[in-house]
Amino acid sequence: MTSLEAVIAEFLRDLTLAQDSANRLSARLSLKYRHHTILRFFPVPNALLDDVDVTFRFVFDSPELGADPRASADRLQTEVLVPPSRQLGADASAAAASLAMPELAALLARASEASAGAVPPWTAKEAEAVREELIRELMPRFHELALRHYLGADIPDLENQATAAVRDGVRRAFADAPDEVRRALDAVDPREAGALAAAMIRGGSDGGDEPDPLQSHTRIRIAAADVAGFPDFAVQTLRLRARLRNYKWVIVEGDLSHDQLLPEN
Repeated sequence: MTSLEAVIAEFLRDLTLAQDSANRLSARLSLKYRHHTILRFFPVPNALLDDVDVTFRFVFDSPELGADPRASADRLQTEVLVPPSRQLGADASAAAASLAMPELAALLARASEASAGAVPPWTAKEAEAVREELIRELMPRFHELALRHYLGADIPDLENQATAAVRDGVRRAFADAPDEVRRALDAVDPREAGALAAAMIRGGSDGGDEPDPLQSHTRIRIAAADVAGFPDFAVQTLRLRARLRNYKWVIVEGDLSHDQLLPEN
């Protein structure tokens, strides 16, 4: 087990050390060529790295995998992906429902006033019951979206789907309400709640304090034995393309001549 950062850093480090080794060899050869009766007329060989491509396969590490990395597709989904995606779906449902509640309460209050008391206003207990019902209605759809996100599916219209889920969830939560209430709630605008849920699913958090990027590391498993046991949909492929940039010490002329390290070209 290692980190994605360490793999990329080691790749770039090895490229730099490889070029350094080649340069040092050329430096030693240049001394031999200089004093050789024949080789002194030949160019000193020096190999330069230009573009280097490397592709490797890895899986994101998860503590739920345990010591045995060879998980079946069923285990990966049921033990590794489903629990966090279910929690994320629940968190997104709760956040969207809480954000929608003030607008729902205002619409219901207007419906109550327009009905001359035929539609009673919410009590705090009733409002909490409606919020819990709305969460239950949103949960299956948001869990599905979160699981698809964890599986790496591209969901370009995630915000639209989350918004539609909030709209449908409100309708289902009030399916048994009086006609006056359902007509009033047709005016609900679910876009803000849908955008919040989509952002949470896409980011995998509730929008709280972000981790320090200098302290967080993406843990991965890269050994062939580790990757071999995973289903194809869980294995990631990363292609790195690097170009070595060379520097040279040059003498900068002026009132006070001095050496300066400058990039070539």
